[in-house]
This record gives sequence, C-alpha cells and structure tokens, in this order.
Amino acid sequence: MARPVHPNKEIEAVIAEAEDKGWHLIISKGHAWGKLYCPLAGRDGCWWSVWSTPKNPENFAKQLRKKVAKCAHVEG
Repeated sequence: MARPVHPNKEIEAVIAEAEDKGWHLIISKGHAWGKLYCPLAGRDGCWWSVWSTPKNPENFAKQLRKKVAKCAHVEG
C-alpha cells in the first residue's frame, strides 16, 4: 500500500528524495503529520518531524533537505 502524499508539493518532493536515499516515513496521529527517520533507525539515528501545515512550507522543505544531506548514516 502506498503512503499518503503530503499536502505540500515542495515537502512531498523532499520526502521522496529522502526515501530514495534510504530514509523512511512513519505517518503519525499527533501534532506532526509524520516522522522521517534515517537508515540507521535506532536510538542514535537522525529523525525529523514533518508538519502538515508549517508556517512557511518552502523554508521547511529547505530545512528538511539540509537535515537529510547532513545525515552521517547515509552512504554516498
């Protein structure tokens, strides 16, 4: 089953890029739309909350992209 698509196209694009690099998204039912976890996926792994309606979606997408790029647990 395919995961739900994020309502913002810029954020959805970053999530798709992260998934291509081995990150995975877990949809949540709380304040965040979901959480994005790096390939390590352990206590020491990187993660980032993905908000459904951030104040500035373009800046939030840039922040997500930087977080994914800085992760030391991704090869390449």
